[in-house]
Amino acid sequence: MRVCIIGLGRMGRGMAVNLVNRGHVVYGYDVNKSIYAALNNVGVKTVESVGQCGDTDYVVLALPTGRESAQVLSELSTNAVVIDTTTMSITELEQVLSIVRNKGFRYVTARLEGGPKQAESGSLVLFVGGDEQLYSNPRNSCAS
Repeated sequence: MRVCIIGLGRMGRGMAVNLVNRGHVVYGYDVNKSIYAALNNVGVKTVESVGQCGDTDYVVLALPTGRESAQVLSELSTNAVVIDTTTMSITELEQVLSIVRNKGFRYVTARLEGGPKQAESGSLVLFVGGDEQLYSNPRNSCAS
């Protein structure tokens, strides 16, 4: 499985490391490029732009707010399943969903229960919302 995680802060970094440790190909993007060397050392393939994340099976958004999520989705072009773990307001969510509909993304939201330690160990609990076919079909599962 090929995953690109956009937002390599505390949660995104942990998810990236966990997925690499499970044998997946993980790409990562963050506006803070100073973290790239450490992530490259653990096997994350860092990219220089959001545009380089499109050719994957999944794109995971782990961003500070819905504003950043909307910006990234506006720039993104992909057929991957987009999993948005970003915490956002209702107003931001409405804007994000408008972009999702206009661009035809296969999109689910995933609220996270846990912190960075659980992200890296693979023990986060995710509350997923969206098209059930995107997360209930074992071929579409990124839980492994």
